[in-house]
Amino acid sequence: MRKTKFLIPMLSLLLMCSPITAYAEDENSVVVEQNEDVEMNQEETAENGYQSLGNFKLTAYCGCKQCNGKWSGHPTSLGTICTEGRTIAVDRHVIPLGTQVEINIPGEGWHTYIAEDTGGAIKGHKIDIFVNGHGNCYNPAYNCITEVRIKNS
Repeated sequence: MRKTKFLIPMLSLLLMCSPITAYAEDENSVVVEQNEDVEMNQEETAENGYQSLGNFKLTAYCGCKQCNGKWSGHPTSLGTICTEGRTIAVDRHVIPLGTQVEINIPGEGWHTYIAEDTGGAIKGHKIDIFVNGHGNCYNPAYNCITEVRIKNS
C-alpha cells in the first residue's frame, strides 16, 4: 500500500511535465502513450533554428551546504558565481560548459540558461537549475522531465 501512495503522486508529477499520456486500462495495468503533438513540436524547433536535445530530468539546487556539500560558497565549474535564472549544472559529456541551453519550464515556457556548473549526481540527461533559497528547490516546475534545446550555430 505504501508503494502505491508514493507512486501515484510521482506518476502525476511526471505526466504533468512530460509529453506522454497515461491512463488505467484496468485496475492492474497502465497504458502510456506519446502525445501526437510531440513530433510537431520537434519539427517546429528545428525550423526555428534550435536543435532539440530531447527530454531531460530537471532538479534544482541552491547555494546551501545541503545542496553543495564542501563546494558551498565556491565558484561554479566554469569559474562564475551561481546566479538564479542563469546557472545550470550539466553533465559536461552531454552539454559542454558555457553552452546556452533553453529549457521548457512547465507553466512558464522557454527560458535560457548557461551551462556553468557540474555535479556528482548530474549524469546523462539530467540538469540541475540553480535557485535562490533551499525551499525553491522543491518547486514542481524544477522537478520534472521536460524538453531541452540549444540554438543552432
